[in-house]
Amino acid sequence: SFCTLLPLRKMPPKTVTVPWAQITSNYLKLPRLPIPKLADTAARYEASVRAIKKQSTIDNHIAVFNKFIETDGPKVQKALVERDTTAAALGAYPFSYIENHWDDMYLNYRGPSPVNIAPAFTMKPLGDRIRELVDPSELAHGPSDHRPGIQCFTAAYIVHGMLRFAQKLLDTGIDVAVEPVGFDVSGMSHQFGFTRLPCAGRDSIKQVELKHSMGHIIVMHRGHVFRVNTRDENGGYYTPKQLARAFRNILTSTPSQASFCVGAVSGGPRDEWATTRKLMESGSDTNDAYFDSVDSAFTVVCLDSATWGNDHSQILPGMLTGVVRGDGVVSTAPPSSTSKRVSDDVVNRWYDKHMVIVDNSDVGRVACNFEHAFSDGL
Repeated sequence: SFCTLLPLRKMPPKTVTVPWAQITSNYLKLPRLPIPKLADTAARYEASVRAIKKQSTIDNHIAVFNKFIETDGPKVQKALVERDTTAAALGAYPFSYIENHWDDMYLNYRGPSPVNIAPAFTMKPLGDRIRELVDPSELAHGPSDHRPGIQCFTAAYIVHGMLRFAQKLLDTGIDVAVEPVGFDVSGMSHQFGFTRLPCAGRDSIKQVELKHSMGHIIVMHRGHVFRVNTRDENGGYYTPKQLARAFRNILTSTPSQASFCVGAVSGGPRDEWATTRKLMESGSDTNDAYFDSVDSAFTVVCLDSATWGNDHSQILPGMLTGVVRGDGVVSTAPPSSTSKRVSDDVVNRWYDKHMVIVDNSDVGRVACNFEHAFSDGL
């Protein structure tokens, strides 16, 4: 007899819908992260040290480390376990034994955010897909054309898609796989309407209710900062076509770079940025309101001047710090102080927020540069 072997089909994972209101409540009843035994931690540490240090320095290093393990190590381990046990009993922050240490590491960091703690990734080009979605009669066919081009429509569809996703979170929650194992999605609550506030010594995190933050975005071009509303007078979201027109107006109204690019200062040492922002806020109620608009924005969209296309020598610096170009410079300091002269895209950033960066090519290249302190592991 004969039998037919049918190909095995991978079954979709079992999922549970976590309501938005419960997203930070451990809705899936996940267990706390277990604390490794001291001996296991020591073994992993020694293995990593041997992999990265020169052989001539390893023995002395391990000798010092072993002395710590024999003397202070057990005390530190005991304190760690006791602190975690207390937090577990209270059901309060920190929700794992590393969470508060991890937050301290990021928020206490005083160096510049770019590259160090502001990673980025790029997507496949969206230009061809945009051409499928947009009627040719509505798409610009040259730099002097008054209609929105690929850059504007790419940014518009990305923003509109993000808003739809966020609205789905509010309306129906998020589907989470629970087999073979569930995972924590509480970090999703930190992705929109969040900002890192520069403070002397240690930064803080500012959160705005998601529904409120979805009402506007921040758009930047050549260092200029614009607030763009995303809802009409009836509360409905603007269409990609309407958003693209707004973005086109921003491009045409900013032919030259801003005289003082505030966002660029967010890329400097944190204490310097904290001092600068505090001075600006205290000097004017208008400045205070402007900062609040940025802090409460759903996200930041950076419309860059450079054309990355498919050139990786342009994409990599572009998505991290902006492409340095020789055809435009801008001051990143007030006129009364010593100015630094840099390219327009370098100052077209706001590192305290998640940023959607769209290049100026017909390829439709998009990158996301995200603030890492409240987004790790998501």
